[in-house]
Order: sequence, then structure tokens, then C-alpha cells
Amino acid sequence: MQVLKSLSKAFQCSICGLLLFSSGCSGGYRKLPVAVHLTANEMKDFQHTDYKGRWGGAFVCSTVADPRTFNPITTQETTSIAAWGPLFSGLLNQNPFTFQFTPALATKYTESKDGKVWTFYLRHGVRWSDGYPFTADDVIFSLNVIYDPKVIDSARSLLTIHGKPFKYEELNKYTVRITLPAPVGAFLSNFAAVAVVPKHCLEAAWKAGKFNSTWGVNTPPSQIVGDGPYKMVDYEPGQSITYVRNPYYWRLAADGKQLPFMDGGVTEIVPDVNTEVLKFLARETDWVNLRPEDWDVMQQQARAGHYRLMNLGPGWGVSYISFNLNPPSAAVPAWKTKLFQSRIFRQAISYAINRQLICSTVFRGFAQPLWSYISPANKVYYNSKVPQYNYNPALAATLLKSIGLVKKNGVLTDRDGHAVTITLLPPSGNGNLITTCSIIQQELKPLGINMTVSPQDFNALVGRLSGSHNWESIALGFTGGFNPYDSANIWLSSGSLHVWNPNQAHPATDWEAQIDDIFNTAHTTVKRSARVTLFKRFQLIASTELPLIYLVEPDILIGVKNDVGNAQPSALGSSVYSGFMWELDHIYLKSQRRNGHNLRS
Repeated sequence: MQVLKSLSKAFQCSICGLLLFSSGCSGGYRKLPVAVHLTANEMKDFQHTDYKGRWGGAFVCSTVADPRTFNPITTQETTSIAAWGPLFSGLLNQNPFTFQFTPALATKYTESKDGKVWTFYLRHGVRWSDGYPFTADDVIFSLNVIYDPKVIDSARSLLTIHGKPFKYEELNKYTVRITLPAPVGAFLSNFAAVAVVPKHCLEAAWKAGKFNSTWGVNTPPSQIVGDGPYKMVDYEPGQSITYVRNPYYWRLAADGKQLPFMDGGVTEIVPDVNTEVLKFLARETDWVNLRPEDWDVMQQQARAGHYRLMNLGPGWGVSYISFNLNPPSAAVPAWKTKLFQSRIFRQAISYAINRQLICSTVFRGFAQPLWSYISPANKVYYNSKVPQYNYNPALAATLLKSIGLVKKNGVLTDRDGHAVTITLLPPSGNGNLITTCSIIQQELKPLGINMTVSPQDFNALVGRLSGSHNWESIALGFTGGFNPYDSANIWLSSGSLHVWNPNQAHPATDWEAQIDDIFNTAHTTVKRSARVTLFKRFQLIASTELPLIYLVEPDILIGVKNDVGNAQPSALGSSVYSGFMWELDHIYLKSQRRNGHNLRS
């Protein structure tokens, strides 16, 4: 499953007790003992790892936006994933470097010879963070919720074949069988995206028809129950989210003690990216996503400083601008909708964008023009032969003229005299993306197009996309991933994140129907080489029709304190926790420094 990201950082883990933290404006903690003792017998099926580290301490990181929900199933944006991510585990883990799947809440799985029956064997002894046992009941319940058409969910499209749901059943307390209508090429990738939530906490709300509003940000953190390395104990909107170790966590360090190494952590919510960098330089946070303008200065200081810099290479996400292709409404009049729906208009806009200028000025060379939905970082599926819209304002003008737009007195108008004006909405708090939008604004002026750049709060912007559809043009991004089908909720015409015109009963255009067919065919194509061919054809269509006008792919630049051990961040998923989400349970602090957050009794 892929979700919206704000691009706010890079463009955009023997317990004798638990340290309970409560965080206020001073950033302090209070320590309260919690008597949770798990015996060796209770942990006999826990996952042993080779990780070594120092016990204790607390991580501190930052973000520029509040979450919209704490509900993993209804989440559609990275700001929420960053909040609840440390609280939950998956049935399987995917290594972000090898892309191989490894056991997690499921210790193993089997596949039938025809590829249609998959059986998952769950780990014994796992408990939710409130001490309630984790069983097959929770998996079945989560699938019931995901398949409920009344529930807002982005994973449903991954778990159907031609509209038919998978059959799922509980064989016993620790075994779940999934039967597919037909073989699925990337089944493990799709099923690994399933968010498993506790039945005993959420079943009543689901049966009452209130699941979509359950575990909202007003929920007391103590009521958010997970099975990941940490528990949430405090959320102060606009200030911070505080976590402590989950005493029931199911992974073990090399010495046989329960992970995570650290007692907890804090995500500070700050006004903007500049504040994030300043806090890192002041030694108040442990890692940070960097802007290109930070790199040279910080590199000079790194040797004498407390940190090291990492360039993780091109990101896996996609940055874009998009026009509202929904049916005409009060937000977008019919004449403008017709203009936005013109492929030639969108291509003209793409030719008018000087991506090389954006790469060299905004990103100081740490970026490359982006021509496809799939990043060049994805060397398996990326299609290098998609159309490229190199900066060509003369061609842009010619294309605009070909669809009846005429420039009069410096203003581009249609045949009925409507002046072409566009309001572009980027997320606020992200200087690089706003600057990019300003460059696009300036490049459209000679064509006679008056563009207004109006930054919006990220969560409010997502609300416009998913609710009111009150927008003309947006600048946003998606997280990306290895398996292109993970973006089915974006590219299927029926998808809830089909940004330009979501939730279509039938494809509105021939090209959307073609993409639907490609995704549906790829979904049941087992041979990877055949899936690659299909998804390369998808990229050709998408890069020709341009419902998303791609911008640039920045390198992922991060700063990490020297004090952080076992640090191996990944560019895949770097929009959440600077690529550290996959290893939150085994990173550690080499000293007892608390980043300005002091533990005290």
C-alpha cells in the first residue's frame, strides 16, 4: 500500500520493568515501574536476532505535521504512519535492501502448488501491548474490516482479484489460510501490507458502524493498543508524541533479552524543516532528513561535530503536480475542468517546467528530473523509455495554441474569453517544494498563465483531496515502493487515492481503462518478467497522459548522531522516520545522553 506523503522532510524498536514517560512543555519524563515479567517459557517462540547494543536511553526525532489518525487501517498519509508505526508489527517483514520477506508475527507460510492457497502460521506467545493474546482471531477480524465497503481503507484493492475478495479462514488459534480466486504474482507483498489490529479493542466500534472514526487523534494514547516495539503514552497536538517500550514485544536481542534496546522516545512536532535541522545541530534530536542547502555546511562540520551524513541515493517516492479532473463543480467550473482534462494541456505544462533548473538551484545537484511514476531507484521496474518533457517553452506555447488557447495582451484565454488562471496548493512547511512551485509559477508567466501558489496545511490538503475536491491543482507526493501493484489504490480508477478523480464506478477515460486492465492483469501474473513488461507499459501510458506531472527525484540526505548504533537507514520508506522505521527496535544509543530529555524519578 502506498500513501500520500507531505514531502516535508526530503522535498521529503529479560524485561524487569518499563520506564513510563510523560512529556510536558519542558520535555521531561517521570519514571514509573511497571511489573511485567515474561518467563523463558512464555518467550520460547519469540524471534531471536543477532542484534547487539546498549540498553536504555530514548530516541528523539521530529516531524513538521500532526497525524490525522491513529488507526492503521484507515490511514492514507505518512504523517499518521509516523505516529502509529512504532506501535505495530506485520505478519512478515520485507528487507528494504534485498526486498526479501522474513518471518515476523507469522513464523512461516506455505504455498500450494497451484499458487492459490497460502497458509500462515502465527507466532505463539505474542501479546498485544495491553497483555491480551494475539491470535488468528485478530487476523480474521482485520480482514473483515478491510473488506467492509463502509470502511475507509487503501489495502482493499490489493486483496481482490477482478473485484473478488480472497477467501480467508481460521484453521486454529495460530493458523490462517488464504485461498485466492487465481494466483497472485506479488501476493506476499500485498498481504504483508495488511494492518493487523486488535479485535478485542475494535470489534465493538466496527459492529456499531463507527470504525472510521475510531482511534482518532483525540483518543487517549493508552487506548491505542499494538504489537510493535513501543507503546504511545502521550500526544500533545503541535508539540510531541511520546513512546515507551512495549513490555510484551516479541523480538529478542543477541543476549536473549527483549528488544527494543531503548526505553522509549519522542517525536517532536515542529513548525518547519528549518526548525528540524536547527534542533539536530543543537543535539536535541538523533536523526534528521536534510535539505540540499544543508549538506555542504554540515559536511564541513561533521568531522568535528557529533554526527555523520548519509546520501542514500535517489528516493523511491514520486513528487508531482496534478490537476483536478473530477466532474465540474463549484470549485472548478466546467470550462476549466475541460481544460484540465486535455492531455495536450497537461503535456504543455510539463514542457514548461524547467526541471534541470529545479535540480540545480532548489536541490543543488542532489536530484534528477523525474519522468515516470516509478523511481529510477527501482532498477527492476523502472522504464527509462517513457516520454521526457525536457524544458521547451516554445513547444509548450505551440501545444497550448493547438487546443484553442490564445495569448492576448499577455494573458492566455480560451475561445470564450476565459483567462487561464491556476491555483496551485503545495503543503506548507516545506520550503523546497514551495520554491519549486514558485519556479513553475514564473515559468508559466511568459505563456500567459497566471498561477497562484497557495501553501496549505498538509492534513487540510489531504482533506480536500479525499473529501470536498475543492482544489484546482496540487503539489504532493507518494511514498513509492518496490512492487508497483502496491500503488493500485492510486492507479485503479476505483481507487480512493486516484487523486485526480477518485472512486470512479467505471473508468472515465480509455487510458484509465487501459491502466485498470494492466493492473488487474499484473495482479494475477506470477512470472516477474511478465509483470515487468506490463508495468513498463503502464508507465508509458501514465507518462503520456500525465494525470500526475512528475517533477524531480531528490537524493535522500540524512544526518545521524554518532551516538546512534546499528544505524542502517533505507531510502525505501525514507519519508517516515528518515528511513529508520524498519529498525526502530534495534537501534540504540552508545551513551546515556538523552538529547535534552532527561529521565528523572
